Parts: sequence; C-alpha cells; structure tokens
Amino acid sequence: MKLKKKGTCTREEMAQYLARLSGMVAEGVVDFETGQEAIGDTVNFTLEVKRKKSSLELELSMKVSATQEGGGNGATRAYADLPAKKGKKGARPYRAKQLKKTLGAVWKDFKRAANGTGVVDDGQIEKLKELMEEYRSFVEDAWAREWEECDSVVAQAIDAYKRGALEEFNRLAQEVDALTKRCHKVYK
Repeated sequence: MKLKKKGTCTREEMAQYLARLSGMVAEGVVDFETGQEAIGDTVNFTLEVKRKKSSLELELSMKVSATQEGGGNGATRAYADLPAKKGKKGARPYRAKQLKKTLGAVWKDFKRAANGTGVVDDGQIEKLKELMEEYRSFVEDAWAREWEECDSVVAQAIDAYKRGALEEFNRLAQEVDALTKRCHKVYK
C-alpha cells in the first residue's frame, strides 16, 4: 500500500486533517483511501522546520510498525471494537467521532434538500437512518435519554417530510438542531 497526498487548503482545514490523523494514531488504526491499517504502539518521528525568506516549511515524518489483527489477510479491528485510550476515563473511540461528523453532514444535507435546495431520495433517508442506528452503539448512559429523544424527533421529521408537511418538518428539524446543540454543550 502506498498513498501520497499533495494539495492546498486553509490553515483551519489543515488543523482538522491533522486532528483526524492524530485521533487515528491515538486509537491505533489509520484509515485512508487505501484501507485501514492497525499500527503498533511505538512511533519514530522526525520533525523538520525550515525558515525561508517568505515561508516556513514544516515537515513531519512518522514511522510505525504495522500489526496484523483478525487474520492473515491484514484485516484490522473495526473502530467500534477499539477501547478508549488508557488513562482517559470516558474517552470515545475515533469511530464515534467520525460517525458523529458524518451524521451531522448527512442531516444538514437532508435538511437543505428537504427545503427545496436539493433533491431528497430514498437512499439519502436510508443513509440517515443507518447512521443513526450505527451511532446508537456509542451512546453513553449519561446522555442516553437525550439521544433517544433526538432519535425520535429525527424519525418524526423524516415522516413529516415524506407526508409533505414542510412546516412541521422545519419545526422538527429546528428541534433536532436545538437538542443536538444542547447535548453537545453539556456532554461533549
């Protein structure tokens, strides 16, 4: 497997990319377009900083040992099976964070499309339902009641959309957004 990436992005986008990479390294599984790879606990790295006339060059290189898990074909554990980091009580697996972001993006696209700025198809609704169900395994006791309430309101919003009750849909969508914001402010 070999992957090389080059490109241009904003400082914030690069920070998000590095945070994602950091989370994967911390959990012991890296996931790129080429697939998932479990990695060992020891990381050898080189950090090089060069100041040039009008730019600063930062180069980070890491080398880790790949581990074989789950059979001889290089298969790795699913993110859901990864334990929280030792010493961090309540630390969530990287997969939960990844799912939360994907779920948020799919919900946002669904809302936009349902309000006439796009097309909603059955596949999009099914994807939303699947992501909600998949995320259920990461729900913690401290906020399980809030999750169930939000899940119920999402289902009601989907139903309202299917019935063509756009006003009801918009009200329920706002309720989902308020529940999500409140939950994340208190528990995340």
